Amino acid sequence: MLVGKAGLAYTDNDMPKRGLCYYAVILPRHYLLGLPGVLGQAVVCHFTPFELRRGIRIVDPIERTRAHFVSVVGMALDLIAQFDPIRFSRVQSEIQTIMSVPGTPGCDYQRPLRLCSTNLQSFYDRDYPDSEFAIKLLASTLIRDATSGHLSSRGIRRSKRNARRFDALCCREAQRFMRRLGMTITPWDPERLYHMGRWEALRWIWEDLRTL
Repeated sequence: MLVGKAGLAYTDNDMPKRGLCYYAVILPRHYLLGLPGVLGQAVVCHFTPFELRRGIRIVDPIERTRAHFVSVVGMALDLIAQFDPIRFSRVQSEIQTIMSVPGTPGCDYQRPLRLCSTNLQSFYDRDYPDSEFAIKLLASTLIRDATSGHLSSRGIRRSKRNARRFDALCCREAQRFMRRLGMTITPWDPERLYHMGRWEALRWIWEDLRTL
């Protein structure tokens, strides 16, 4: 067993060599099937003004919300850098761009562009309406997505066979970060994890786009 930084553990079976079989799965799944979305996001990122925070591009195509988005994401990155330098180095390595995308529930990590599409509105919970909690939750979500990217960089791909274990490890890293902030109860605790159903997600997206 190999134990990496921040306590991430991998077995030899989890770390396949990057041979023909590995790329035969990765290339179609992440690059060919997702090509239209990847190209669209690449174009938006290229032509939209951006600001750098901690070496990461922050992009918001909507001018009236741009300053707020940059500010909140910047504070989330500062929080990670201050309380967890090791996990922050992983965020810097695996995330190059954080982009505001209305209608996105939470964060969606795009591996080909090392890009996180996110919607700040989804980080404000009825039980935790204050912006301080939203910043903490966003920071932990970035750590979760960076962990997913880190596993991919190590040659560990998410599959049907290991999906539950893969996702649990990523969520556990987010949980550990929030506990570093002094939170004994976090949204990443296994008994509190909430998975939005397909129709519920569609209704959420519709309502979010309507308010926009």
